[in-house]
Amino acid sequence: MDMGRHLRRAAAGPVAGGLAALAVLLAGCGGQPAAPSGSPTGPSVGPAVVTALPDAPSPQAEMVCAPEAQQDIQDLIGVVPTAVGPIQYANHTSTCRYAYPNGAFTLVVQDLPNDITTTRTYEALAGKLGKIDSIDLPDAQAFTTNDGSIVLRRDTKVMLVDVTQLPGTFGSPPSPRADAARLIMKAVLNCWVG
Repeated sequence: MDMGRHLRRAAAGPVAGGLAALAVLLAGCGGQPAAPSGSPTGPSVGPAVVTALPDAPSPQAEMVCAPEAQQDIQDLIGVVPTAVGPIQYANHTSTCRYAYPNGAFTLVVQDLPNDITTTRTYEALAGKLGKIDSIDLPDAQAFTTNDGSIVLRRDTKVMLVDVTQLPGTFGSPPSPRADAARLIMKAVLNCWVG
């Protein structure tokens, strides 16, 4: 299943008309205010200027494939991957696959231009992937899906921890793959804030 496709559709579907052009997004883990659309000394005239997103992954999106994240994930799930990445990037969506002898999981991060688009994307995925339970997190929102995967929203990023290619029990010690998804999410969040 192409989870990046789900993220791109969720972002494009409900907001395609009003948000066709995307704005500059986060440069770090904290948000930056949008640049003012009018002159600093006079009133704004006409619509706000919208700047396109950079055609490159954000630092947080790149981090899901970085050695720090790889080590944090390995430490939490207790299994060494046979291969990681390389990171794939298209349409402001970064994908990193972690392969193991008995399965794989994929991290998909979509960089979005603003809170409205991020909220719409997150909510669309809740409907499309089947939201089961909310996960209580400081400074982020997340939910589990029908298949044990997790969707996370932080700042203007939406991340999918897709564990559908892992066996039902995974890790060392072995635990349900939904638990592995939570550990993977925790490792990535630690990298994003640490």
